[in-house]
Amino acid sequence: AEPTSGSLGARLAENVPTRLAVPLLVTQGSDDTVVPAALTKRIVDQRCRSHQVVDYRVYSNLGHRSPADVGAPQYVQTMSWIAQRFAGEAAPDSCSAGR
Repeated sequence: AEPTSGSLGARLAENVPTRLAVPLLVTQGSDDTVVPAALTKRIVDQRCRSHQVVDYRVYSNLGHRSPADVGAPQYVQTMSWIAQRFAGEAAPDSCSAGR
């Protein structure tokens, strides 16, 4: 059976990236072995091509660590980014900055 047909095909079609109405913060550890930096960059590039506002931040010498973990190096910056969005501030856009 063709993977793009039937119920699987329908589910795959639902997951085609489209532009979201909200900005995205994407954080990546340069030493992440769970989600490789090249994969994250490819996804960010797809978002940029769809004219999504993306703030893409790579943290040197950081592995796979959730930005929501209070002990994570990016925690304070992540919480500040979220607070700024709720305050109505425009998000930085790595796409237009040319990364």
